[in-house]
Amino acid sequence: MGGCLGVWLEGAELRLVYISSSEYPHPTANGVQVVKQCNAFSRIVGDVLLLGRFAQGRYCSVKDIRKSYQIEDRVRLNLMNYSLLPAIVRSPLYPFWVALKTPLNADLVYGRHLLSLLVVALLKRPRRVLFECHAPPKGYLKTLLLFLVRTKTFICVVAISDALKSILLKEYNFLAPQDVIVAHDACDPQPVIDFVHQSLSVGYVGGFYQGRGLELIVELAGRVKDVEFHIVGGDRDQLAALTGKPIPSNVTCHGRVSQNQLGNFYRKFSVALAPYSQAVSTPDGTDTSAYMSPLKIFEYMGWGKVILASNLPSLREVLADGANSLLLSPEDVDAWEGALHLMRDHDMRRKYALRAYADASERFSWDSRAQFLLSKSNTKL
Repeated sequence: MGGCLGVWLEGAELRLVYISSSEYPHPTANGVQVVKQCNAFSRIVGDVLLLGRFAQGRYCSVKDIRKSYQIEDRVRLNLMNYSLLPAIVRSPLYPFWVALKTPLNADLVYGRHLLSLLVVALLKRPRRVLFECHAPPKGYLKTLLLFLVRTKTFICVVAISDALKSILLKEYNFLAPQDVIVAHDACDPQPVIDFVHQSLSVGYVGGFYQGRGLELIVELAGRVKDVEFHIVGGDRDQLAALTGKPIPSNVTCHGRVSQNQLGNFYRKFSVALAPYSQAVSTPDGTDTSAYMSPLKIFEYMGWGKVILASNLPSLREVLADGANSLLLSPEDVDAWEGALHLMRDHDMRRKYALRAYADASERFSWDSRAQFLLSKSNTKL
């Protein structure tokens, strides 16, 4: 057990269970976020049990998943195989499968799947339960949250942004201010040798969904033809179909890339783009722009990238214009072009890259997030 938390359980071995809603392997970012947090927990407390689901139609062995997601040795991965069950019972059975796999009287159960957390809280009597919230629970999920809050083992809700905490406290009157804490997403700061390329190069890493600003990137590349643009997350045909624009010759699409290969592509550029629109859709169509905490922003910081991002309130919780980033209107392509020209200066790029990397290391690492969450789970006992 980590030294600073050695007295947390009065010498007992910590049994930490992370209940995930993620499917593996899957192209969305939530599975990556879960693994990164579990890795960080394991570096502090030792063994962590991660419960999740095999993705439908994407067969992959547990060994391959561990390699692809860079799951560390102290994280034990157990995935429910949906393919063995009729479709109608898969989701209802998952919470009970989770409860079956969760040890009795676990010291800490942490997770993002509300129904599973509630079932485990009622059946397995863990000492502490924390729910990580990435969007306001709606419909029956709101009722599940109410029931979870009223269990004896509930500690707090972990909101991923200050904006989300405000929404929760405003809309859910059964939550008190001390019931909700904020922990933004994070990154693993990389051992970067040189932050800045000699020549200007630009990149984007992320999903190919509406609201991610890919149209702006294509238009920007057409204007700044002497700069190479690297886009990771989809292929050239997908980019053309999503944006409805011809793709300039200075744009290279690298397709979807597994987590353990991302470093090869981050090294190709020094300026990273996050041109989110005013409305940002998740794969299921939910607009998260008001409260999002995008994983890619933190990864950009952890790789020492110069960040050009949209000037949205949720991003301003992490990014500071003129300090660790340049924040620009998502509708003003001229402003983005001007910012790119400004970044032709090597010293200017280095200044922004160093500040972004310093903030990642000092404020937004997965290890510091894990320390914070563990300390908060102990505070209320």
